[in-house]
Amino acid sequence: MAGIWLYDEKSLFLERTGIALLFASLVYIGMNMVILFFPHIMYGLPIALKVGATLSEGSDVAQTNPTTLAENAFSIAIDSPTQLEKNELLLFTDEYISAVKSSLETSKVKKMYLNTDFKLVQISKESGIPVHHLTYYFNSIKQVSFSEWRNSLRIKYAMELIGQGETNAFTLQSIAQQAGFASQNTFIRAFKNVTGTTPSAYLKSVS
Repeated sequence: MAGIWLYDEKSLFLERTGIALLFASLVYIGMNMVILFFPHIMYGLPIALKVGATLSEGSDVAQTNPTTLAENAFSIAIDSPTQLEKNELLLFTDEYISAVKSSLETSKVKKMYLNTDFKLVQISKESGIPVHHLTYYFNSIKQVSFSEWRNSLRIKYAMELIGQGETNAFTLQSIAQQAGFASQNTFIRAFKNVTGTTPSAYLKSVS
């Protein structure tokens, strides 16, 4: 810009500053490309420096019968990956992680997961924590996807209904809907993924 004022003739300016303009253009393009390849710069996602550590030790799961196996499987999916690496994060401090955990606990207490349209957006609106921060927490820190966490809570609730004898008055499809699943097929797949058995097999084991 200073060069424009120094040269009355614009053609002379372009002739003498062409290389500088090319360099400035490349730098400008490079700055925008950096954001595409490293989105954490714009979104506030942290860079992790992994340090070997153990966050929690999973308890032994008793496998004496199918019922015990099914009842304990969901707790592993929700709460306790056995061996993890602690991430020393530039953004996700202990206080921030505690705030994320608190927001998730609040959603569990309110049983928001029983809504068929329950998504991370709802937790974000309730807590004010950005969706991409919640996604990063699940994928990189908790090391479980949001859908897996949500389905584990829904299956736990469905198992409680079955244990209370709700199947005497309601069908499995009705229980699936009460637990937040849009269809019975989705419920069966999620139930098997979490517990290792089908709802019908679990129902027979508790009966």
